[in-house]
Amino acid sequence: MKRLLVPILVTLLAAVAANAQISVVSNAGAGTVTLTHNSTTLTGSSTAFTTLFPSSSHGNIVVSGTNYLINSCSSATSCTLTASYTGTTTSGLSYSVLQIGFPSFNSTNTCTLPNNMVSNSNHIAFSVAIIDLQAATSYTYADGDSNALTAPSIVPYKPASPVDEGWEAYSLNAVPSGSATKTLVFANTPTDNVDQIMCMELSVAGGTAALDSSSPIGALSTTSTNAAGTMTLSQASGEFCVFSAYMGGTATGVSSPWTMGAFDTSTGVFIAYDANCGSSIAMGYTPTLQGPGINLGMAFTFTASGGTTAIPGVMVR
Repeated sequence: MKRLLVPILVTLLAAVAANAQISVVSNAGAGTVTLTHNSTTLTGSSTAFTTLFPSSSHGNIVVSGTNYLINSCSSATSCTLTASYTGTTTSGLSYSVLQIGFPSFNSTNTCTLPNNMVSNSNHIAFSVAIIDLQAATSYTYADGDSNALTAPSIVPYKPASPVDEGWEAYSLNAVPSGSATKTLVFANTPTDNVDQIMCMELSVAGGTAALDSSSPIGALSTTSTNAAGTMTLSQASGEFCVFSAYMGGTATGVSSPWTMGAFDTSTGVFIAYDANCGSSIAMGYTPTLQGPGINLGMAFTFTASGGTTAIPGVMVR
């Protein structure tokens, strides 16, 4: 006879984190780091920060279970965080690097991840590019080895005014076997440099992922109000949602339940995610009155091995 076990709250929350079916890929970083009380400086020892985070790139590292947003790196051993570290100064810490790439404006329209993507059917590549200069008549979106990504029907998102264009694309097999690349490249006709290009690599454990065809969405604000938009999702929980924004103002954070993935403090442009979304989720950021701007969102469903939709944190025996 099957029994439904409902753990106490602390155990349940731990299970949710441990059993997330789709998650951002994380790789162990070389060397160790030091976090300094009331400082934004991240100091490394035997690290390669400028390789992980090239010029003008923003990223995300995990130290002792906490995510820290990288604003910039000036050398192989020194980076600046987006916010001051408030804990006790500690050195010799191991760390991991999330597979999130977010360079500022660059003339090659290339998003570079910290490490090569994995040739695996259980890895997803995702990217979004935003342009505000001219309307494109055609485009391509591919990885650094010219393997094409898939664009859902919402792409390109072309509001009438202002001339912002948003382009989302993904691959459910991050890179085909034999490829070795950590870049995703956008190209459009007529040629135009993107204002922002963001990307991430996701892993899928214990089942399969698919694009939630009802989720891709674009939202626009032509005034000082924030662009909004709500993704309607096909599953009640367990989906992985991604949301990015480009705005005229300067955002400082994202609304609950989003987690900031990478963030440009000079413009307030970002990419965010929620590893356990369901039903519907609003694309929101703070503070208010940061428009005009454009939001783009996409979600991936998860089906557990055996054909059932898994619900994290609830165990059936």
